[in-house]
Amino acid sequence: MVGPVDDFRISLDVIGDNVDPEEVSLLLGSQPTTGHRKGDEILAADGSIRRRAKSGQWSIAVSSRSLDEPDFDTALSNLIESLTMDLSIWTKLSQQFDTSLFCGIFLTDSNRGFSISAELMAALSARNLYLGLDIYGAELPHTFD
Repeated sequence: MVGPVDDFRISLDVIGDNVDPEEVSLLLGSQPTTGHRKGDEILAADGSIRRRAKSGQWSIAVSSRSLDEPDFDTALSNLIESLTMDLSIWTKLSQQFDTSLFCGIFLTDSNRGFSISAELMAALSARNLYLGLDIYGAELPHTFD
């Protein structure tokens, strides 16, 4: 691993037809970055109605651009630690809704990488969160002979 990833965005999402963002906020102990109920109007930047929500959603996000020290493992750990430690709440949410972490990883050069500590993987597993990674990168060099 030559260097850290250039940019990342992490989003913890609770999605389902019956998601009530206010209730999820109370359970997790934090306000979402975005949240809506099924059928709510989703507005465009100009205030016009872009669409109606097909499902409810509560999401909290962090971006490397908003951090002083943009380390993926630390950012993800801090996000998880900012929410309730009560595993029974996580179990309830994961049984009722789709609970997941979406991570967008952006590379401007090849040969970048990151790691996720065993402690963090255990914390994600204990909360029944699956981890989705979308990796966007620069073109690979054509030196693979």
